[in-house]
Amino acid sequence: MLWAGRAWWTFKLYGHDKVSVLNGGLDAWKSAGQPVTNDIVVVQPSDWTAKPFDLSRIITFEELNKKQSDGKSLFEKLDRINYVDARPAGQFNGTEPMGVAAEGATGAHVKGAKNIPLAAVVTEKGLKPKEEIKRDVTGATLTVYDPLQGSMTEVGLRAPELISVKNT
Repeated sequence: MLWAGRAWWTFKLYGHDKVSVLNGGLDAWKSAGQPVTNDIVVVQPSDWTAKPFDLSRIITFEELNKKQSDGKSLFEKLDRINYVDARPAGQFNGTEPMGVAAEGATGAHVKGAKNIPLAAVVTEKGLKPKEEIKRDVTGATLTVYDPLQGSMTEVGLRAPELISVKNT
């Protein structure tokens, strides 16, 4: 589901609001008895045009570092907000190599970020049940009802999945 989440996020960034990710993918579709075909399908053209990149969905390093009305930056308050790192725990803790980084480079994390590995919310068959996700998220010291302030990964494949879960 990594690439599905990334595609969902990219469409959202360019203003396409009616975007969904099929939970469980094609296998779930087939298991539900939905139609599939090997026929060549002629796709009807549309007039959809991408909007300018929606910067309100992105938080920059400068924004994280900017002092707010209380005199602290978001970086200085990460222990109090839901700033999530979706990489596997070993990469987050620095005990395992990064997936795409230089050979031998180990992970690390931003101080105050919370680790919710993507595997905590997704299995090979799709999203875990909502109540199970809420339990696991709460167990990761997140407040389920607080807004997700930020989500990060090494190259942006896992973070969109967590964001799409937030939007279910």
